[in-house]
Amino acid sequence: MILKLVTDLDWYSAREEGLGDLYEGLLEKNAAEKKSGAGQYFTPRPLIQCMVNCTKPQHGEVIQDPAAGTGGFLTSTDGYIKEQTDDLFDLSSEEQHFQKHNAFCAVELVDDTHRLLLKK
Repeated sequence: MILKLVTDLDWYSAREEGLGDLYEGLLEKNAAEKKSGAGQYFTPRPLIQCMVNCTKPQHGEVIQDPAAGTGGFLTSTDGYIKEQTDDLFDLSSEEQHFQKHNAFCAVELVDDTHRLLLKK
């Protein structure tokens, strides 16, 4: 039953309600306790946001994350760029296409974490 509830959850709404952070916290705890999770590190969201604010990513740049985890840096960067461009509406259609289809590049080697990254 709990698996069905998790599967049926609207993760977009859950993120806005803080449930996404709760879920990532559970993943982090699981990775720390599991032998296969050794070496994995989930960066806290406030630190990610601080780094994004400091680097000030711009539209038109390629954003790469070679150890993407669940995509925290990518989603925060995407949100930052969308805030700067009125949700991309300030961009030309060519620039919008780049942001939506070519701006982000990521690698994640851990299968379970990779699947979570793809859900975002």
